[in-house]
Amino acid sequence: MPDTTIVDVVGRRLWSAGGAAAVEAEVRLACGARGRALAAPPGACAAAPAAGASAVALSGLVAAALHGIDARRQEDIDATLFRLELAQLAQNRGSAVARSIA
Repeated sequence: MPDTTIVDVVGRRLWSAGGAAAVEAEVRLACGARGRALAAPPGACAAAPAAGASAVALSGLVAAALHGIDARRQEDIDATLFRLELAQLAQNRGSAVARSIA
C-alpha cells in the first residue's frame, strides 16, 4: 500500500480571467501523489490581500500542522483545520484559509 502521509502543502495566490483573487492549495504525499484545490475567498474581487495572506498561511502554518498526517484520515485533517480556524478567529484573522483547502 502506498504511503499516503502528507509531506508538503503549498499555497498560491491566483487570479481569474476577470481579475478575482483565488487561492490554490497543492498537497503532496510521501508516495508522490499530488492533489490540488482552488477556492475564492468571500468577496473575491475585493479579497486580494486575503487571498495573499491565505496562500502564505497555507505554505507555513497549515503546511506545518498537516505534515505527517495520513491523507486517508479525513477526520484528522478536518480536526486540524478546525483547530487552526478557531485560532485564527480568536486572533480576528478570519477563516479564509480553512475554507480555501477544505
